[in-house]
Amino acid sequence: MDTTNLMSLLEILDDDIDELEETLAPLTKHALGDKASKLPLLDKAQLYILVTYAIESILFSYLRLNGVDVKEHAVFRELARVKQYFQKVEDVEKIGSKRENLTLDKAAAGRIIKHALGRWTRIQDVYYAISMDDQASVFCFDHFDLHA
Repeated sequence: MDTTNLMSLLEILDDDIDELEETLAPLTKHALGDKASKLPLLDKAQLYILVTYAIESILFSYLRLNGVDVKEHAVFRELARVKQYFQKVEDVEKIGSKRENLTLDKAAAGRIIKHALGRWTRIQDVYYAISMDDQASVFCFDHFDLHA
């Protein structure tokens, strides 16, 4: 391998590592739990999965650079497990987007409320009639159908 080619590859690697450090800096400056506690549940799950994936990927790269057979290493299994969590979160997001598309049928809700309020009015009328005296209660039950 040509040394000039090797030097350019090392410079690219150095730049990539610097970029990675910059990207991860907001997460490494403060405790992860402090940031995560302010997030909604789904975002919190995504944050933990992404951080775990970043750490596992760095370990994977380190082992591979040192000539370790990474396919037989535990890091490889962990990366596969983290990818499953990515899929689970994606599935939850799909379910959430389906629920966001649900709309309220205002006409049906209005009919339900109107029917419930109407029934409540009839019950109040019956109660009032019962409380007046015995004759009113007999009259009331003859004229009000509570099953309507």
